[in-house]
Amino acid sequence: IAVAEFFFFLTTGYCSSALCSRDLILVHDQPKTWSEGQTYCKENYADLVTISNAQDMNKVIDIMNEDVDNFWIGLYEDVLTWSWSLSDVGYYGDGEAEFRNWDAGEPNSQSGIQHCAGMQHTGKWKDLDCGLLNFFLCLDGNLVEKYYSYWAEAQHYCRQSHKDLVSVRNQAENQEVQSMVPAGKLAWIGLFGDSWKWSDGRNSLIRYWGQGQLDNLGEGPNSHSEHANLTQIVKYFCPTSIISKLLPEASQQYHLITGSLTWHEARSFCRVKYTDLAAVNNMADKNRLVNMLGGRVAHTWIGLHKGAADRWMWSDGSGRVHFTRWKEGEPNNVAGDEWCGEMSEAETWNDMSCGDKKSFVCYERELMTHRKVIKEM
Repeated sequence: IAVAEFFFFLTTGYCSSALCSRDLILVHDQPKTWSEGQTYCKENYADLVTISNAQDMNKVIDIMNEDVDNFWIGLYEDVLTWSWSLSDVGYYGDGEAEFRNWDAGEPNSQSGIQHCAGMQHTGKWKDLDCGLLNFFLCLDGNLVEKYYSYWAEAQHYCRQSHKDLVSVRNQAENQEVQSMVPAGKLAWIGLFGDSWKWSDGRNSLIRYWGQGQLDNLGEGPNSHSEHANLTQIVKYFCPTSIISKLLPEASQQYHLITGSLTWHEARSFCRVKYTDLAAVNNMADKNRLVNMLGGRVAHTWIGLHKGAADRWMWSDGSGRVHFTRWKEGEPNNVAGDEWCGEMSEAETWNDMSCGDKKSFVCYERELMTHRKVIKEM
C-alpha cells in the first residue's frame, strides 16, 4: 500500500490509568510510514495512540476524517511473547510470571497458528491451535473448575464466572494442576502467545481487527477481536430461523439454522453461538441428526472437512472421521476444491466446495464440570 494512503493518530499525554483522560490528534495532512509516524509523535507529543478499551475506540472513531480510509495506530508486530491471561502483577512473586514447563521441542508454533498453551497429563506444556476443544482450568481463589471449550471461550467463561484461566507460578502448582488433567488429555492454561505490541509499551490486549484480517488469530487468544469479528458475521447474515432439539440420551443439543452461509461462515456462527458444526461419530448420532432435520432442508453443512494429509476431520477437534455415510461415489472432489462435507435429505454425505452457501447444523455440548480444591493458589 502506498505510503501516501496512511495518516495517523497521536496522543498528547501518556496515562498509566485507563481512567486518565488523553487528548487525541488526527494528523491528516502529513502522510507517513508507520515508523515515520511513530518518530513524529514521540518527538512532538507522546506516541502513536494505544487503544485500551471501547471508550478509546469510540473516541478515535469520533474524530476520524471520512475522506481518508486508513490511519496508523500504535500497534505493531514483534517477536512472539508468551504471557499469562491473568495480568495482575500483584498475583506473582519474583520470577513467578516467567515460570514455564514446556515439553521438549516446545513451543514450536507449528504452521504459525499455535498461540495458546495446554498442559498434558505429564505436566509438560505444549503450544496448540487456540481453536481446538480442550478441558480448561479456571482460577477462583483456591478453587479450580474443569470444563471443555476453545481457549478464547474458556478465557471469557473464567473471567465472567471466576477470576481467570489458571496461571502456573511454580513447580508445586504445576504438579497440583497436573493431577487434574486426565491421562491422554490436554487442558488449557492461561498462557498465550501474542506478537502484537503497542508503541508506548502498554499491555492493552484490546484488538479490533477488521473482518478477514489476521486470520491466524481468528481463534486465538485476543477474545475481544475474535468475538467482535464473529459477532459481525452473525449479525450480517441473519439466519432466517433456528430449530433446536435436545438429543435423547446425549449431553448435546442440535440446532438447525436455515440461513445461507459458506462452510467457514457456518463454523464461525456455530462457534460463537453454540459449540461447533455438528459431528457425526456413530449411527446413533446420525439417527438423531436425521430426526432433527425432519426433511426440512435438502442439504446442510456439517462439521466434516478435509484436513492435513487429505484426511477427513471433524471441525470440533474430535479428530479423524471413522464412522462414515458417504453417498456412492463420494467423496470425489469433482470440482477440485471440494474440501467440506454436507448431509443430504437421503441421509448420506457429499463433498462440496466450501464456498457454497447452505443451511447448517450446529451442536451444543454441555459443560463437563468437576471441582477440586488445590492448595494456596
